[in-house]
This record gives sequence, structure tokens and C-alpha cells, in this order.
Amino acid sequence: MLFKAYVLEAAKLEESSKSGVLYVDLISEDQQLVNRPALPISDGEAYGDFHLVDDF
Repeated sequence: MLFKAYVLEAAKLEESSKSGVLYVDLISEDQQLVNRPALPISDGEAYGDFHLVDDF
């Protein structure tokens, strides 16, 4: 699964400069952490992917 994230300052809807890393959690149905990549944020955007298996 591919994804793109936008990291914005809510008040201005402009790119945020508060952090350079976005953490994304993939949680299973039984609330277990499956994966937590740390993605670099560039110009208010981050890109990532999860490799999902059939029995997930």
C-alpha cells in the first residue's frame, strides 16, 4: 500500500517546519503494532509504503 502524507500547520494550512520526521503506525485488528516506519518530511510532504500480506 502506497501513501502520501501532508504535514501542515493547521492555523495557516502551510507546510510545518516543526519536525522533519513522520511516524506512521500500522495496527492489526487485535490492536498490535505491525510496523512503524519513520519517514522524512520534505516541503511538508512524506511518502511511504506498507507491504501487506494476504492474511493481514
